[in-house]
Amino acid sequence: MRICIDASPALHRRGGIGRYTQELTEALKQMGEDLIGFSNLPSSGPIDPPFDRIPSLTLNRGNKSWRFFVLMAHLLHRSQDHVFPDVTVFHATDHVLPCFSKIKGVVTLHDFTYRLFPKTHTAPNRLFLTVAMRLFLRAASGLIADSMCTRQDAVRLYGVDPSRIRAIHLGVDSRFRPASKGEKAELRAKYQLPEHFVLTLGTLEPRKNLNKVLDAYNLLKQSGVRRKLVIAGKKGWLSESFLPRIRGLGLESDLIMTGFVPDEDLPILYSSADLFVFASLYEGFGLPVLEAMACQTPVACSNTSSLPEVAGDAALFFNPGDPQDMAGKIAEALEHSGLKEQLRERGLLRVKEFTWERTARETLKVYRQAIES
Repeated sequence: MRICIDASPALHRRGGIGRYTQELTEALKQMGEDLIGFSNLPSSGPIDPPFDRIPSLTLNRGNKSWRFFVLMAHLLHRSQDHVFPDVTVFHATDHVLPCFSKIKGVVTLHDFTYRLFPKTHTAPNRLFLTVAMRLFLRAASGLIADSMCTRQDAVRLYGVDPSRIRAIHLGVDSRFRPASKGEKAELRAKYQLPEHFVLTLGTLEPRKNLNKVLDAYNLLKQSGVRRKLVIAGKKGWLSESFLPRIRGLGLESDLIMTGFVPDEDLPILYSSADLFVFASLYEGFGLPVLEAMACQTPVACSNTSSLPEVAGDAALFFNPGDPQDMAGKIAEALEHSGLKEQLRERGLLRVKEFTWERTARETLKVYRQAIES
C-alpha cells in the first residue's frame, strides 16, 4: 500500500492543518509505511521533516489553479489517477480531493466554518468549498473527522451516513513539555517578553475572535489586573482592522505581538506563560489547548464546538462572545494559585490520552477499509 499524503498545508505552514499533516506523516513514517508527499506548489523555503526524508510529487499550480483543476475534473468525471502514479491511497488533508477512478481517496474533515461562520472565510474559498465539498464527500472512499463535533456537523449539514465517518482525535508531540528556566530566559530575551504574561495563539483572522480578547483584556485592565497579553501568530486575511482596534482601546503598551513563532519555540513559549487563552469561535479540534496543557500551562478556552470535547475537565470555559465572561475566567485563573495548580495537574493527565501514534494507527484502519470498499 503506497500512501500519498497532501503535504501542501505543512510545506506552506498553514496553521493547525499544517501541524496535523506534518505530525501524522511523521507517525506513519515511524511505523514503516510507504509514503509519498504531494504538493500542488513547490515550497518557497526549506523542506521540514519528515517531508525531507520521503519521496515527493510536486506540481507547479497555484492554489486557485489547483482547486479549479480538481473541481472541473469532478464535474466532468475525468480521472486524475495519472497525476499520481503507483499510488494506492490519497489522503486529502486540506479539503481538496482529486477525482479518482482506481485510487482510493480519504478526506480529513477539519471543520465546516465556511458554512457555520461564513464571514470568517474569503468569498472565493467559501464558494469553492460550498460547491466542491458535496462532490468530495460523495467521492471519498474514507472519511475522517478530527472530533465527534466535526463528525456530527458532517452528518447534520450534509446528511452523511454516520457509519462512513470515523472520528480520530489528534495527538500531542513529546516535544511539548515544561521548559527549563534557562530555556524560558532565552525565549523571553529573543521575543522581548516580560517574566509574567498571558498568551493567546493563532493566525490573526476573524475566526480566532481576537477582537473579543482585546475587549476582555480592556475590562481586565480597568479592573486593575496588570499582566501583559502576548499574541503569537502570523497575519491572516481581514487582519487590517486589528491594529487600529488596539489603538482605539489604548492597549498599545499592554500587548506584545510576536508574529509567526516557529515550531521549535512553541513549547517554551507555552511554558513561559502564566495562562493560555484560546477564544476561537469554532475549532474542529483545537490542538493548541492540548499543547499548552502538555507544557503545564493552565488553559482558559471557549465553551463551543470541539473544545469541551478536547479539554475535558482540564480547562476553564467561557462564552467566546461575552468579553465579561472571558475576563472573569482569566482573572479567576490568574488570581487563584490553587486553581492554577489544579488545572496544571488535570492538563497533564488529559494530554496522555492523545498521541500521534494512536492517530496514525486509527488512520491506517481507514486506509485499509477504503482499499477493501
